[in-house]
Amino acid sequence: MIATRPILTIAGPLFSALLGFFDGGVCFWRLAGFLQSPEIRSKARECAVINLFIFGGSLAFNEKVLRPLVLELLPSRSKFPHLSLAFDTSQDVVFKLGWLFPVYLLAYVLSLSCYQAMATEACKLADRKQRIEQSTIWSFLSKFAYGVGDEVYRLLIFLMIFLQFKLLEILSPAVLPSPLGNLLAWFLSLTGMSITFSFYAFDYIWLFQHRRLHQRLSYFEHHLPYFIGFGFPISLLYAACPAFYSDAVTGFLFPLTVLLAVKAQPRKESVRIPLFAMSTTAVDAIVRTVLRPMAARMRYR
Repeated sequence: MIATRPILTIAGPLFSALLGFFDGGVCFWRLAGFLQSPEIRSKARECAVINLFIFGGSLAFNEKVLRPLVLELLPSRSKFPHLSLAFDTSQDVVFKLGWLFPVYLLAYVLSLSCYQAMATEACKLADRKQRIEQSTIWSFLSKFAYGVGDEVYRLLIFLMIFLQFKLLEILSPAVLPSPLGNLLAWFLSLTGMSITFSFYAFDYIWLFQHRRLHQRLSYFEHHLPYFIGFGFPISLLYAACPAFYSDAVTGFLFPLTVLLAVKAQPRKESVRIPLFAMSTTAVDAIVRTVLRPMAARMRYR
């Protein structure tokens, strides 16, 4: 009886993770009703244009046309290898700083708008409950201030989560033998991405429901295995694509994850897993020691 308890303890979260994987990457037939909406189809087309045609097309144009043309116009590599390498590197830097990164930021901002519009429409179609709040100028200003604060706080928390998983990913090959350490590093990298993708997918629903950040974080921790499994399919896709192309492909397909999140029913665990405990402690310390003193100095200038 005692020997079976660890198995039962692991079986519950493992089942939740498998259920999340199924909901996040298999049951696309649940989207049939959403895809009949003109609003959702319109925003999906915008995502395709922004991420595949503009951002992805820029990558392909540089790789297939611009870079080969620059190399063709340069002196022979055999005669001037260092000069050719310098021009090749310079062209790559100029293209990324002058075009690719600005286009990436523009595509990111425009995609966020599309994701929110699609999530809002899907929540309405799925009869998701939305908390009705009193609409006054003061309530609007208060909601806006809290929203900005929550977004900054969320950004800092997930920066800490990224650093934690990155540190574990780096240490794994050094601590464990070669095959096992590399496999664990790969798994930790995917887990960190899954947490991020899953939280941001469900966050559009929680914003529609006007949930505060501490409520969203607590809900996520109570359903953590499910959320890790839910974000795993799109994380695998992101990891399988080359650099920058992964952003174009997942930027286009992420709305499917958001729509699947609207239909999902996360499985709650019996025990809350304090995933964000260390991150929130670190962010609180940063706010107390850095941000509040800076704000006070700016206010009294």
